[in-house]
This record gives sequence, structure tokens and C-alpha cells, in this order.
Amino acid sequence: MDIKEITTNTNRHPWELSRADAMLKILKKYNKKSYADIGAGDRYFCEQLLNIGATIVYAVDSEYPEERAEKNNVICLNDIALLEDKSVECLVMMDVLEHIEDDKSFLNQALKKLTDDGMLLITVPAWQFLFSSHDTFLHHYRRYCKRRLTTLLKTADITIAKSHYFYTSLFFARLLSNLIKPNKQEKVGESELGSWSFPPQHIATKLVKFVLKVDYATNSFLDKLHIHLPGLSLLAVCFKKPS
Repeated sequence: MDIKEITTNTNRHPWELSRADAMLKILKKYNKKSYADIGAGDRYFCEQLLNIGATIVYAVDSEYPEERAEKNNVICLNDIALLEDKSVECLVMMDVLEHIEDDKSFLNQALKKLTDDGMLLITVPAWQFLFSSHDTFLHHYRRYCKRRLTTLLKTADITIAKSHYFYTSLFFARLLSNLIKPNKQEKVGESELGSWSFPPQHIATKLVKFVLKVDYATNSFLDKLHIHLPGLSLLAVCFKKPS
């Protein structure tokens, strides 16, 4: 698949839209100028980074057929090794680490690409007991709890500034689904982000996105009060220690 032929999915799932908005809100606070989005796919989030003032954005994804190409002011690389060490101020890994068998080695390799005091933003699927055929279909090796992710990040010798679960509503929806249909098999072509039938302007998309926005804001606020609700996803904002 040629990078030039990667198309934008106009019917993005509200989950993806909500997650993108929440992560962009975090990143705006730190005003970084150079980013690398690991597992960037069709570069949707990369283009949003350009909209918040990024001057250089790398999209890194092993599915790209070319080693290096440029599309809509985004530099596309098909291997993280092609990214120079200490070349970006912020690394973004949204639902990437669960796809990596040796997540520790991959994380350490990725951190070399950060400048000193550089920022790392991570999201991962949460709770191993929620692991299902859907995870297998998506080629996940694992799901994470906060302790597991924290342990991994500490081995990389970085400072964790913020970490909490989010999307409590989806956590209970997934838990109920697993209890009702524990052995449900995914169909070829089915995916969590590709099965939404409505465009962004549709009332259904707006409604679900609003619910998830409130859900995320609630988790973020309660975390400041040291009240930790479970969620379907887990995030961490980290900073590389100066060498």
C-alpha cells in the first residue's frame, strides 16, 4: 500500500476522535514543536499536531512501504530506527506497546529519539482480565494495569508526571460484553475503529463523543483527588531524564 494511497476514514469511531482530542489537550500545555507519532497509521493524529503548532512531525509505522516519504507536511518513516537520536521533543505512542512482544526493548529504543527533557505520551488498553478474542484479532500481546505500565516506564529511567485510567463507561461495557459472550470471535475486516457507520457530523457520533469527553474529564479530575476509577484505557505522560 503506497503512502500516497492511504485514505482518511471519514467515519472515525467517536472513541478515536475523543481520544485524539484528549491527548491534544494535554500536548498543548507543553508547547512542543517536534513530534514523532509511533504507529501513526493514516496520519490523522499527525495532521492534528500540525494544527496545534508543531513545526515538524514524523509519522512512524511499519506498514508504510517506503523507508521515507512526505505527505501533507508529515515525514513518514517505516522504521523507528530511521529516526535520528535526540531529534524530537515529544514521542506519541497511542495504543502501540501492546502490539510489541518485547515492549521494554522497544521503549528503550524509542526513548533514544527524544531530546533531553523530552516528553513521552502513551496510551494502552487496560486490564489483562479484559483480554479477549478482540485483542487477539488486533494482535495484542497484553493489556496493562497501572502497576505494570509504571514498572515498565521506571525501568526506562523516565519521570512519570501523570498517569490514570480513562473511559470508565467503556470499561463496564467491555466487561459486560465479555461476561455475556466470552468466546465471541471477530470477523475478518471487523475492527474497533472501522465499524462506525456515521460521519463526524452525525448526532450519534456527536453524542457518543460527548459522553466519552465527560467520561475522560471525570477520570482526569478524580485522579487529582487520588480517586482512581477503572477504565478501558490507561495513559501516562512522562519526561526523559537528562543524560
